[in-house]
Amino acid sequence: MATLAMRLTVEEFDLLPESDHGKRELVDGEVVEMPGAHLGHERVKAKVFGALFAYSMQHTAWTPLCETRFRLTPFDLRQPDVSLLSTPRADEPNSNEYPAGAPELAIEVVFSESAAELQSKVELYLAAGAKQVWVIYPDQRVFWLYQEGSARRLRETDILEVPDFLPGFSLPLRNIFTPQSLESPRP
Repeated sequence: MATLAMRLTVEEFDLLPESDHGKRELVDGEVVEMPGAHLGHERVKAKVFGALFAYSMQHTAWTPLCETRFRLTPFDLRQPDVSLLSTPRADEPNSNEYPAGAPELAIEVVFSESAAELQSKVELYLAAGAKQVWVIYPDQRVFWLYQEGSARRLRETDILEVPDFLPGFSLPLRNIFTPQSLESPRP
């Protein structure tokens, strides 16, 4: 006889003991263990975070975050690799809770997720209020920028600029795909 899996809420998920195997997310009420990150993943993540951190030093309306969980629905608690949150949201009085809704910018560095899982995650972030979702494929040296109703593909030879979202932000994508940065992003 088959047993039915219990669909957890974010509150029930929070009561589970911590995992010894890396990060976990709650996906439609199901606990999903995420694989541990490798050096290449962490290097790309650090470079993107660094560029956003430098930008936030000049544009204090934004707070960059790493590995922060967001409560997207009562049954979805997702943890983008890097995110950008408006400073008023980051400064909300109860910082001991997961931010409700998606960050304004969610960034995923892809090494192991299936296309279907990733597309579902992008759609969930956008449905929960993200203005943009950046998906980076280091092995292919490809960068996708998603926003409501559109997707744009960039390559390592392109410069990422999103003036209507992050005025003045400019990041040569080769900087995140090479072991050493070639030039500094403009804050």
